[in-house]
Amino acid sequence: MQFFKMSSVSTNVEHDFDCLLKWMMSLQANVTHIELNELTSGRAFIDALRVIDSNYFNDAWMEVFKDANYEQSEWRLRANVLRKILKSVLKYNEEICNNVISKNILPNVMVIARDGSKEEIIKFIRIVVAAAVNGPGKDGMIKNIFDLEKSVQHTLMLTIQGLEFEGDNIGELEVECKSAVLLENNSASLADLSLRCEQMEKQMKHLTGERDSYVQEIDKLKHQLSLVCKGKEDSENERQREISELKIQIETLRDSLNESESARDQMAAEYDELLRQVQHSQMMKENSDNAEKMRKLVDEVDELRARVAEADALGDYVATLEKKLEVVGDLKAQVKALEELESNNLKLSVDFEEEQRKSHTYKLEAGVYKRQAQSLEQRLEEAVEKSLQLEKEKQLIADRLAVLDQEHDRTLWERNQLSSRVEELRKRLQADESKMDVDFLAGGKSSPRAEIDVDIESKIALAGDAPMEIKHMLFKLKHENRILTETLTKEREQQKKCFDQASEEKCRLQSIIGLAVYLCSLLLKLFCILVCFLIFLKLFFSDLEGKLSSLLIACAVNDRDNSGKSNCENVDPQQDVEEVCRLKGKISRLYECVADKEREIVNLKTAHMETLEKARQVIYHLDVALKMNADDSNYTVSDVEAMKARLVQNEATIEDLKEENNRQQIMFEQEERLITTAFYELAWQMHRKASEDRLAACLSDPVTFLAEQRKIVCTKPSSSSFLSTASNYAFSRSALLFLLLSVLVIIWSQMFSRSFGLTLGYLQAVISNDIFFHFTILFYL
Repeated sequence: MQFFKMSSVSTNVEHDFDCLLKWMMSLQANVTHIELNELTSGRAFIDALRVIDSNYFNDAWMEVFKDANYEQSEWRLRANVLRKILKSVLKYNEEICNNVISKNILPNVMVIARDGSKEEIIKFIRIVVAAAVNGPGKDGMIKNIFDLEKSVQHTLMLTIQGLEFEGDNIGELEVECKSAVLLENNSASLADLSLRCEQMEKQMKHLTGERDSYVQEIDKLKHQLSLVCKGKEDSENERQREISELKIQIETLRDSLNESESARDQMAAEYDELLRQVQHSQMMKENSDNAEKMRKLVDEVDELRARVAEADALGDYVATLEKKLEVVGDLKAQVKALEELESNNLKLSVDFEEEQRKSHTYKLEAGVYKRQAQSLEQRLEEAVEKSLQLEKEKQLIADRLAVLDQEHDRTLWERNQLSSRVEELRKRLQADESKMDVDFLAGGKSSPRAEIDVDIESKIALAGDAPMEIKHMLFKLKHENRILTETLTKEREQQKKCFDQASEEKCRLQSIIGLAVYLCSLLLKLFCILVCFLIFLKLFFSDLEGKLSSLLIACAVNDRDNSGKSNCENVDPQQDVEEVCRLKGKISRLYECVADKEREIVNLKTAHMETLEKARQVIYHLDVALKMNADDSNYTVSDVEAMKARLVQNEATIEDLKEENNRQQIMFEQEERLITTAFYELAWQMHRKASEDRLAACLSDPVTFLAEQRKIVCTKPSSSSFLSTASNYAFSRSALLFLLLSVLVIIWSQMFSRSFGLTLGYLQAVISNDIFFHFTILFYL
């Protein structure tokens, strides 16, 4: 059913348009004028809806139109904004007002945006009026309508009436307003109908005159035909054909005349019937069912006006066809723009794939860096704990060593005391012996020192005749000799015991010092492993060369201190902790870069999908234009189908590239995991083998006490051990330098490879051949 029209005359359209604009201006106190471009762009409708119901049309609803440019010249963009507004108003009518608007009365937003048609704008404003008078604030809206001019009230009441009759949705207050308006409008409708009947009568008179003229012409033609038939019998067949055609024309004219007369009679009968119904409605206006009867009358008037409007609809259809031809011209330009857009899309897709590949590479590298940093952090914590334990053990060993040094000093002091006492006894004994030798030599005999212990009794017996003084001296010497012998024996036994105790203490100290040296070497090995892993991590960045040299100097200083003091240096992991924190910060920055790249990829995807959707819409409009026989287009159906096939092929190519990229990523991750696992497994095996060999060397058979006693005590300690230690540390430093230089050369040579996984594989191959040989030698030393 066609929408209820006030009038088909242009003056009535202008009047309705002005009245509805006055109503829209009355909604806002600060608005005194509304331009046509505000209506075609949708800004005036948005402001009116915000006033009608600010709870429904809130800020969240305004977010849909935040990017809309109301001053834009592209009519399709304005049409898109109007379409969104129309959908919102229809949804508001259905959900809030319980009023379903028929699709037959919806405005054409394309015509509004392109041509600014006032008829379509009137339709749009009428739907907004329906939302205003049926919504939650309808009382205020109706009161506002009654405050306007009478002409504006009349137009708005007719608008409300037409919309409510269409949706079959009438309230109590609307029934009263409608009844009053219909009573006022019946007289105008009857006057229009009477004018239309007079016009139809004039048309009937004109058609009757034409019929009489045709009858006269037919008579003349018959007369001429009779004259011609008499003169020209040869052309009788041709004349008969002309006569039949004329008869057919006569019958057609008679039928059209009869139809016109029947239509006139029917309209006269309808006019009489409507006149009677209007009189009856005026008599029964106080009745409760007046609204239903008036609705029927209005429906009949709508049908009559729909018949009158069919001619106008045909004219509008012709204008629409002309506009569609103009649309076909626009579609040509759009197709050209689509081709350029397609080439741009191909470039964007290639750039998108490249950016996606780079972002995935960055993401994988960041993941590898993060895992390595976590593993290094765990190992650093373990090394710190072990270093603390070893520091405690070293402190205990140092305390024990100080106690042993004191005991050793005390033992040396006692030995010196005993040695001095023995020397005194020896001097006294030698003095006595020399005295006895002098006495016996004076008597003409040999030295009796060796014979005192054996032949003392015989000497006393020989001196039996000697005086008592000599006998007394001999007994005294015998007693002193026995005392000296016992004292010397006791001193020798005590010195032997002290020497045995010192030897045992020395062995025990040597075993303790060996254990301390082993623990220090083990700690040094752990520190070297930590340094190597830190160096592998630092090689990914370019600002760590100074720190590498400082680590080498620290290792050399640690080795020198270990050789001089025979204990372990304190491990200071502060620098490693700072390095791990710095790497964490760099990894976080890499993750932020990856997130930015992902956002750019999402934006590119969105733009690509919007471009594809626009291309599909253009192709759809082009198909519609071709179906409407727009033969003046330069593009044929085959060209359009070829473009469709090309778009489908491009989409399939993009999907294949995405799948191929996913497969390559999975293969790359598997290869990297396998290479990393093999590298760590090989390093652990080499380290375990070196540790076992070192432990076996430390747990070999110790040197016995007798072997120590066989050594020459009086020889000076040689400096061969110091030289060997110095040479070993020099060799260890050279080996470590060789290891680091080899790793730097490998990483530099593989810097421009396609992935870091290849670098790790090459590093594993070289390490298995040459580098770990020096690394193992370093652990043995």
